[in-house]
Amino acid sequence: NGTPHRWLALNGLTNDAVDVEDWKDTDGDGMAAWKEYWAGTDPTNVASVFAITNAVPPPPAGRVLIAFSSVSGRVYQVWCCSNLMTNVWIKTTYATSPVTSWESADITGRTVNTTIYLDPAEVRRFYRLNLAP
Repeated sequence: NGTPHRWLALNGLTNDAVDVEDWKDTDGDGMAAWKEYWAGTDPTNVASVFAITNAVPPPPAGRVLIAFSSVSGRVYQVWCCSNLMTNVWIKTTYATSPVTSWESADITGRTVNTTIYLDPAEVRRFYRLNLAP
């Protein structure tokens, strides 16, 4: 999975073979060590997770606020789908404030949390957040 051996060792993940340590979820947060590495989270801290931390419905004629845990130097993408049965996801546009223009570029993470605003669509949408490849 490409997890550097040094990173595993720095996080105390050295009791088993590297391939075994890569797949362990030592903090019990549901993410294997290799996923923690790519997300920039701490594999020994259950509170250190890659997740949406806040979602606020829009006021009338407003935008949906989404906040997520992020790490400086990582790049993120937000995808939407209007029908989970079709499972067709498209990269969605976002804004960095309630009044700025829409953007479609990948989102560069900030330390701790990143906040973006989404368009309240006329149809119900489902969203997911990914680390950019």
